[in-house]
This record gives sequence, structure tokens and C-alpha cells, in this order.
Amino acid sequence: MKVLILGKGGREHALAWKFVRSNRITGLYCAPGNPGTAELGTNVEINANDVDAVVETAIRHSIDLVFVGPEEPLAADVVSALADRGIAAIGPPASSARLESSKSFAKAFMERHGVPTAAADVVQTESDLHAFVSGNPGPVVVKMDGLAGGKGVREFNSATDAVPFANSALKSGPVLLEERLHGIEVSAFALIDSNGHRILPPCADYKKSGERGTGSNTGGMGSISPVPWIADETWSSVKRTIIEPSIEGLRNDGLDYTGVLYIGVMLTEHGPYTLEYNVRLGDPETQVILPLLRADILDVCEAMIDGSISRCRIETDDLVSVGVVVASAGYPDSYQKDVPVTIDNVDGAYVTPRSLDRLIFHSGTRSNEHSQIVTAGGRCFTCVCRDTDVFRARTGAYELAESIHFDGAWSRTDIAARVFGS
Repeated sequence: MKVLILGKGGREHALAWKFVRSNRITGLYCAPGNPGTAELGTNVEINANDVDAVVETAIRHSIDLVFVGPEEPLAADVVSALADRGIAAIGPPASSARLESSKSFAKAFMERHGVPTAAADVVQTESDLHAFVSGNPGPVVVKMDGLAGGKGVREFNSATDAVPFANSALKSGPVLLEERLHGIEVSAFALIDSNGHRILPPCADYKKSGERGTGSNTGGMGSISPVPWIADETWSSVKRTIIEPSIEGLRNDGLDYTGVLYIGVMLTEHGPYTLEYNVRLGDPETQVILPLLRADILDVCEAMIDGSISRCRIETDDLVSVGVVVASAGYPDSYQKDVPVTIDNVDGAYVTPRSLDRLIFHSGTRSNEHSQIVTAGGRCFTCVCRDTDVFRARTGAYELAESIHFDGAWSRTDIAARVFGS
């Protein structure tokens, strides 16, 4: 089969690595891809959000399957455009992608189907905002309704503190003002088709820039899967009260869905609550989950397309996988691009189809005119190690991170440290 992956980050590099490991792959293309995907397949220099260009590329290269990585092409309805030309795709159409592209749509969906979630109000105007602040002075989370590249959510200790950001966000559309929850976050992923679903192991994503969950929100500074500090009964509760009702809600609302549903969950002292939906695999969660997955990813994708995912054998290795992000100086605020990168030769640490336990995935990088790898984004690499226990996996991931050198490179130092009591 010939596969086209849309996107250019660490998630897409991990997907390319997994697809190349399939014995059934006959061609792999990434649009636009990055230097890491270029070593595994063919990069196609198009904008993944350009639906017409994606369809034309898929036809020109006789693509059998398109795997959509980021959210923007899904919101632009690339899946429906591909379906019109008889090309299968992993990802929902735009009508279902509203679960991510509209926070207010997602909140109404949760409330309609009894999915536990924080209390929230949707405000349209500054007067609505000030009325909310008057009646709700406590801590609040402000969420822009539409897609904002991971920068549309801010937490505040009081509603008054939230007013400047909320006023600014209102210029782009409605704003969701939500009760601020406290607890432990976990990422849940379900593979869904028209007839059933399968749930992947839980994952924890470290979203804040600072140690111990301080600082600004980022796209994710690291991840771990499975999550050692989540008890089996807690995970069972998440599946029973959040994942299953969400999937049942899709069916009851007639929302077509073939792909991956991400559910951000907060484990509170009162039980699990839903934070948000994404209609795709997460980044950096994908980088730690895929190395644990034993199944041929083409078999998994075909099962979703055929409506037989509930019968697909989904097994994972009995290991733990830890990923550490190496970021540019200044991220998640302003940062310099085109900084030269060097990577030490670490045995077994470079991504090839045979590599499995020590992996370096490119994210925000590119090759310059001299074929030198340079930075091209805020999150530049995800360094992944899988091992029999958390300590060894965490140690291996940080050893890989230390093998990457560029001016200003940095990582959070506490990824997966919770299991050690910090």
C-alpha cells in the first residue's frame, strides 16, 4: 500500500517510522514532512492545509491511504474531499472535527451526553464577559472557541485577572469561560470506526513550560505511556464515565468518525472530568505510544476503514515509554529559527526501521541549502526511550536529549519524575 502522511512534526515522524516497519508498505509520502521523515520516505513540498493540493498529490502518487496528523486539514474537510475521489483517510470529516475546532460545540456535546466536564459559559461580547466576572470571581480557564495552535487556552487565579486575555480573544470569536479544575491530567486515545472502537493505553502529556507544571502552556514538553501512577480502577472509571459515553454520543448524534479521538482528562478528588477533545493523535503522545504498539499500523488503519476495529488485535509491549522534548530558547514565546543542530552518535539512537528502544523524532527542524539540520520551530525534537521500568526509560530519554546540540536547546527536567515522588 502507498501511504501519505499529512503534517511535519514529531507525531508525523513517529507515524512514518511506524508505517515503514510494515511489511505491506510499498510507498511512503509525507506532506510536507521534515528531515526525519525524509530519511524514511518522500517529502512532498505542499501545504497540508491546502485541500486541493493534498487531493492532487494523492492522485498523482496513487495513494491508497492518507493519515491526517494535524487538526487544521481536518477542520478544512480534507477527509471529505479525499472520499469524493475514492481515497481512504484516517480522520473525521469537518462536521465531526468540530469537537476540536469549536470548544463551544464540544462543551455542548459533553453536556448533552452526560460526559463529566467543568461548568462553563460561552460569552460573545465584552458585556457578557463582565457579567460573568461579576457572578464568578473565582479561578477560571479561558478558551478561545476556534483552533489556536495550542495557544488558545489560559488559566487564571481569578476571573478579574482573565479579563484582558478574554477581551483580546473575543476579537476572534466566542470565548468559553470554564471552572478551573485541579488534579492530575491524563491523555486518553480511542481508535474509532463506524461499528466499534479500541482504547489505547493511557498517556501523560507535560503541557507546561516550567518544572512541576508551572509556566506557560506549550504544545507538550514530554510524555509517558502507560502512566504508572494511574490505578487500574481509576482508568476503568475514565473508560466507563468518559470514553464510552463520548463514543456513544458520536453514534447518537450521527457524527461520522473514522480515526483517533483524543480526550484530555483531569483526575480530580471528585472523579475524572473531561477537559477537551482532539480529533487526532497527540504530539508528543504519539511518539511514546507507537513504539509500544505491536500491531502493523496498516492493519490497524485498514480495520478502521473497513469498520472492523473492534475485532482488530491491538497489543502493546509490557514496557514503559518516555519522551523528552528538546526545544528552542524562548519557546513557547518568541524564539530564533535556523540555528544549526548537531547530534552525537549514540548507539541505536537514530530512527531507522530497525530502531525500537531509543528513538529521536524530528519536530521543528529543516534542512538548509547546505543540507545542514537547523531549527525551524519551538519544539525541535522528541527523544524517546522504552524500557522495562520508568527509571531506565526516563534515564535513556534524557541521555538522548543530551546528545542533541544547538544554541539555547533546553528541556524540562522533570518528565516522568512523578513516579519517583517529585
